[in-house]
Amino acid sequence: MPAHSITSTATPGDIGRYTQGECHVLAVALHRRFGWPIYLVLDAGEPYWTDPEDDDNTISTVCHAYAICPDGLAWDVRGAQTLDAVRQEAQDLWAISIYDTDTLYNEEELRLYVGCWSNDEWMVDRPLEFYDEQDVAAAQAVLSRIFESQPLFASESSRSARPQRVIHA
Repeated sequence: MPAHSITSTATPGDIGRYTQGECHVLAVALHRRFGWPIYLVLDAGEPYWTDPEDDDNTISTVCHAYAICPDGLAWDVRGAQTLDAVRQEAQDLWAISIYDTDTLYNEEELRLYVGCWSNDEWMVDRPLEFYDEQDVAAAQAVLSRIFESQPLFASESSRSARPQRVIHA
């Protein structure tokens, strides 16, 4: 599995929470703090939902969510890595049949993938769980703790700061 060029001090509990169900919440917390786009890794070959009236209308399975910093690194609970490393990791972890991504520039765009939508006829269950302000606040607290050694996370006024890369052999 590819190594992260920037690593976090996340606990096993943090990693479990933000890699198995709430990765999008951590990506939203990064997006809100720094304005970074949210980057979803998708399996387009395994639709999560298919329109019962139109087989071409689908929502892809979301494998993981990251936030992309200005240097192009993909950040998650474990640290930051290149997009090439993200692709390799995704293939290793999820055996994706058709690798795809979606770069989202605001939370409104994320709504396609979050929660549940319904009308009187049918319901669309989406691949990512609903989240609220408490969930995002909890993720922001985790970010401050697990990246406390990163100057980027030292202050709220660090929007334009660049992360320090640490290369691990």
